[in-house]
Amino acid sequence: MQNGTTGEWQITLTKVNAAVPSTVTILATSSQAIEYVIVDNTVANSVLLNIRGTPMADDLPSIGLIDFIDDEGGGVRLDDLRCSGDVGDVRVSAIATPGIETDGDIVGDITVIEAGFSPDVGGAIKCGMDLIGNIYVEGNLGSLDVGGDAGTSGNPITIEVGGNLQEFKALGTGAGNVFADLDVAGDIWDFAIEGDFTGSISADRLRDGTSAPPGLMIDGECDADVTFERAILGPLVVGAVASGRTIQANGNLDEPTGVDRDGTITVEGNMAGTLRLGRVYGDITIEGNMTGAIDVDETLPMAARRTRAPCATPSRSKAICLA
Repeated sequence: MQNGTTGEWQITLTKVNAAVPSTVTILATSSQAIEYVIVDNTVANSVLLNIRGTPMADDLPSIGLIDFIDDEGGGVRLDDLRCSGDVGDVRVSAIATPGIETDGDIVGDITVIEAGFSPDVGGAIKCGMDLIGNIYVEGNLGSLDVGGDAGTSGNPITIEVGGNLQEFKALGTGAGNVFADLDVAGDIWDFAIEGDFTGSISADRLRDGTSAPPGLMIDGECDADVTFERAILGPLVVGAVASGRTIQANGNLDEPTGVDRDGTITVEGNMAGTLRLGRVYGDITIEGNMTGAIDVDETLPMAARRTRAPCATPSRSKAICLA
């Protein structure tokens, strides 16, 4: 059905076959915008949803809403959404790969509730321009790629991930600044932005990721409190640390000798904030002016401490370098 005023399509789907999961593909031409897609799942089996242009080379111009009604726990997984314009609110059970990919802005909230699916399903979100809406994912998030700014100084966004965040990137010629509160219940593997980060970052650990660059990299100023409940096990590189801000790991910076990690901290500009660490086995390098503080406190509580044998006294020397 079309909206008589705007001409946008209004689509409601009802799943009644409980025997097997249903794959539904909605094809639209480059001139057919979609106002909403609502899936009414009346059975205890899943709907796998694809929304894209036809022919395959084309993307639909915009979509305002994707939502679902699920009384039986079957869930809706968004496998493939390709859009040349803006994406509004999306609420689904899971996102697969390629997941959400738009050349425009994401103006609504993306909510992934993991109903009916394993929380190990990560999925991907790719925003070609500005990320304006919030991101709420109950399980893991495979990748979040932003081509422009994320949030604004007057309207910062919230990104909540209930599992691990495998990759967050805001790189490239159009990538800008991030104004966000990022809360990850699990680990951050790869995080890289070209501009400034303003807000807060919290996670269990920073892992030694596999992408290039691995670890956490902020080319601009880190005007954020950054907290890892346990350890920094990958390289953390920031352009500068703002006054009054703290980068904290309640556990280790890197691991004792014999464990193959790369936990280091590098501040390429001025260090006006505080580094607060439980134990230091990796290198700390300050390349600009040091007007802040480095605080090593082995009594910092680790909220998610693992049961493990006590660490032996490390033979690898730690280094704090003021370049």
